[in-house]
Amino acid sequence: MGVYFAKYTGKTDDQFFNGATTLIDVQGDIDIENKALFGEANWRFQDRWELTGGFRFDNEKNTTKLDYQTNLVNSATDANVSTEEDVFLPKLGLSYDLSDKQTVGIVWKKAIAAAV
Repeated sequence: MGVYFAKYTGKTDDQFFNGATTLIDVQGDIDIENKALFGEANWRFQDRWELTGGFRFDNEKNTTKLDYQTNLVNSATDANVSTEEDVFLPKLGLSYDLSDKQTVGIVWKKAIAAAV
């Protein structure tokens, strides 16, 4: 059983050009907070067989505030977005000991891809 906590605070400064002309200049603040609870347990139900069960419960809050300086007509000049997501990620595995030094097994788990 374990817990995880991370907080990221950063700034963004992006420009979009058309040739030498700056079409959009975006500046903003990004705050991301991630909390998780996770665990795993093994059960040897026969001499050579073992069942593994686990989980991860993940909560992420993302707050982004952007300010647009733009040369485009009818465009937004700011954006404030807040999202929060809870995800439950189960895990199930089964293994068999071929010998004292060799084991084979299979694991199924649900996962999420991190934003890049």
